[in-house]
Amino acid sequence: MLREKKQKEIDNDPNLTFKPKLLKNSKMSSDFHQRNKIWSDNKKDKIEHKKLNDQDKDLEHCTFQPLVNLRYFNINKEFIIA
Repeated sequence: MLREKKQKEIDNDPNLTFKPKLLKNSKMSSDFHQRNKIWSDNKKDKIEHKKLNDQDKDLEHCTFQPLVNLRYFNINKEFIIA
């Protein structure tokens, strides 16, 4: 009972005029989710790209280069010099 009386006083007070405007549709919410998904996809792409670049950089320091096909055996076990 006391709450109802207080609420009526608040409702009738002319100094308290603020009433928020609430959105009735969820367009803003769907826009947010769509932007969030795009951001997340872009972030995943950047991370994957960075991983690939870092992997290439790691391999730049490898100096081993084997010499292949200089000498080998053919099917008949004959020694061949190429």
